[in-house]
Amino acid sequence: MAVTHQHIVLLALVLALSVVGRSAQAPERTATVPRFEPTPCPKLQGAEALADASCGYLIVPEDRSRASGRTIRLMVAKYPARSPEKRADPVVYLAGGPGDIAPLDVNGLVSANFIRDRDILVVSQRGTMFSEPALTCAAADNFARELLGLRFYSVVTKRAHLAATEACRRELAATGADLSAYNSTENAADFADLRKVLGLTTWNVYGTSYGSYLAQTLMRDHPEGIRSVILDSVLPTTYTIPGNWWITRAGFDNLFQACAAETACNMRQPVATSIPTLLISGSFDTLTSLAGAKAAAANLSNATIISIPGVGHVVAPRVSLRPSGDRLVPRRSARPRYILRRSTKAA
Repeated sequence: MAVTHQHIVLLALVLALSVVGRSAQAPERTATVPRFEPTPCPKLQGAEALADASCGYLIVPEDRSRASGRTIRLMVAKYPARSPEKRADPVVYLAGGPGDIAPLDVNGLVSANFIRDRDILVVSQRGTMFSEPALTCAAADNFARELLGLRFYSVVTKRAHLAATEACRRELAATGADLSAYNSTENAADFADLRKVLGLTTWNVYGTSYGSYLAQTLMRDHPEGIRSVILDSVLPTTYTIPGNWWITRAGFDNLFQACAAETACNMRQPVATSIPTLLISGSFDTLTSLAGAKAAAANLSNATIISIPGVGHVVAPRVSLRPSGDRLVPRRSARPRYILRRSTKAA
C-alpha cells in the first residue's frame, strides 16, 4: 500500500490523540524479553511464498521505557535463498505504509529473484496484521470504503474523516494498547532486537516507502550489524507528518522551532553514516520523489542514487537487481540513470 495523504493524516491523528490518556498496564513480564518463539507459518491468499518459509514470533516490550510493562508479538517469516551457495548475511525487509501487510509484499520479491543468494527476513511490524495486537480499526476501514463515494476533502469528507479517527482511537485504546508506543523509534528497536535474538552478526536492510524512513531510523539508532542498505522510493527523515496538516500546522510552528533547537528533541536531522546505501527512485513516482532520495543522501558518505525510467512507486521488485561484487545494481534492461555516486571502500 502506498503512502497517501489520507493514510498519513489518519495515522498522525490517531497517534496524537493517544497522548490524552494511557491504558492500564498488563501484569509484569515473567519470561526473557526480547525472545523468539518458532511457530507454523499461516496460510494467506496472495502470499503463497509463505509455504516455503519458516516462521516465528519476536516477543518485545510494547514500551521499552517501562521495565515491567506488557509485551507484544511480531510475526517473522524467513524465506530461504534459492542458491546452494547461500551467503550468511540475510536481507531484512522493511515494509511501507505505514501499516502494510508485509507477507503480501514478498511474492513479488521472490518472483523477481530478489537477492537469490541470501535469505529474506520479513517482519509484521508492531500494530500491523499478523502482529499481536493487530491495531486494525473498523471505523477507519469503513471510512476508507465510504471515501470512494465522497467528494475529495470537502467539509463533509473532513468531518467524516475526523469522526472516524476519533472512533478509531477510542476503539484501539479500549483494547489496552498503549498507542503512543507504536512509533518509528520503537519499531526500529524491534528490528535491532530481532538481529540479536537470531544471532546474526550482519544483515542487509531493504526498505520501501515508509520502510525507507524506518530503515534510516534503524541506521541512526541501531547501526550495529548493518552491512548495506537499499532505500526504495525514499521518504527522508526530514519529512514531517504534521507538515501535511494545512489547517493545524500554524499552531505547531512554535513547538517545532523549539524542538529544532535541541538535538535530543530534533529527530528529523538527516541520518549520517558510512553504511553502503543504494537509493532508488522511479521516474513516475509521485509519492516519494527523487528529491526525497537526494535529501536522504545528504549525509551518507557511501551512497549511490539511481533513477529508473518508466517505473512508479516501489521500484526494485519491478526491475530486479543483480549482485556486482559486493554491491547490488539493476539489470541492464532497467537502464538506470545515475544521479549520485559517492563511495568509500565497500563494506
